[in-house]
Amino acid sequence: MREKIKSELLPYLLNAPTIAMLLFVAIFPLLYCSYFSFFEYRLITQSANFIGFDNYITAFQDPIFLSSLRVTALFIVLALPVELGLGLILALILNQKTKGASIVRVVFMIPIMVAPLVAGYLWRFMYWPDVGIVDRVLNSFGIRTPEWVSNPQTALPSLIVVDIWQWTPFMFLILLAGLQALSRDPYEAALIDGASRFQVFRHITLPLMRTIIAVAILFRLTDLIKLFDQPLIVTNGGPGFSTYTVSLYIYRVGLSEQFRVGYAASLSWILNIITMVVVMMFIRGIFVSKK
Repeated sequence: MREKIKSELLPYLLNAPTIAMLLFVAIFPLLYCSYFSFFEYRLITQSANFIGFDNYITAFQDPIFLSSLRVTALFIVLALPVELGLGLILALILNQKTKGASIVRVVFMIPIMVAPLVAGYLWRFMYWPDVGIVDRVLNSFGIRTPEWVSNPQTALPSLIVVDIWQWTPFMFLILLAGLQALSRDPYEAALIDGASRFQVFRHITLPLMRTIIAVAILFRLTDLIKLFDQPLIVTNGGPGFSTYTVSLYIYRVGLSEQFRVGYAASLSWILNIITMVVVMMFIRGIFVSKK
């Protein structure tokens, strides 16, 4: 009996350090953030007053926060499909065993190796009026260029271009790995039956790649919801509040301008809840419906 108890407890004892570290690194900050969300706590005055759910009520009456939610949603809707489409096209093209394909794959992976802050500064200089490489190239063809990041109408699309440039290779890498892991038997059978390339893609490749595509979308979806680096560096949230994402606004409220830690904590929890709801709906729609 004693040996049986030891054998049953051993897995828990071996996993105890990992669980303790996870609780300390991940769970405790979330609970601490939840605690502060019920207080009017400011870093400058170090005063904390319990106000209950007032921060959450204020959040849904805050026009800047609501605008940041809209900007984040637009960013997801406009950037994610393009990144997925381009990544899938590149993966299908470079999945072929042709000469030089491996070199081209490495070249396409360069943007994802660049740190987001560095990529932000790079594109900020490229968008620089008159002297930036984008303006200089277009002006050489006689094309009149707008103020890319200074115009409210072009700032968000310009920011989306930066994200597409950097993160399309990520989608390409995941989808290419998925394509190369597929069995060749269904393709050989389809070719024998005389199926066209489009029919093979529609009826074989897409169904087999469904889970891989879903995982790639899920990774990028969660990243885009908490997008922070590129809006901060490229546009600084401007002009006005036209490129304020939720994460950038939370940073400004809590740690940069207003120092309202309690209000920022409540905004963080709202973002967490939105993320969990969106992810659960996506997983349910993709994986549960598949069953």
